[in-house]
Amino acid sequence: MPVTYRASSEASHSNGIADVLGLDVGNLHRLLHREHEFRVLSYLMHHSDRVVSQGELTEHIYAQDSDRDSNTVEVFIARLRRKLGASLIETVRGLGYRIGA
Repeated sequence: MPVTYRASSEASHSNGIADVLGLDVGNLHRLLHREHEFRVLSYLMHHSDRVVSQGELTEHIYAQDSDRDSNTVEVFIARLRRKLGASLIETVRGLGYRIGA
C-alpha cells in the first residue's frame, strides 16, 4: 500500500507544481526528467514562505548514506533556472534559496 500512496502523493505534487508554473503535468515531467531537480523544486515550493538552506535541500534530496558533492544543489538550481526561468528561484546570499516573488 505505501507505493500506491506515494504514487498518488507524487502525482498530486506534480499537478500542484504544474499549475503554479502554468504547465501541464506532461510538460513538467519532460522538463524535469531528473528526479533530483523535481525534488528540489517541489521542496522549495512547499516551503515558499521562507529561505531554504543548501544543507536542508541536500538533506532532503539525498539518502543519509549516499555521497554528496558540495556543489550538487547549485547544479540542480542552475538547471531549474535554465529550464524554468532565472527569476523563479532567488538566491539569498549566505542563507540559501527561495521561490521568487
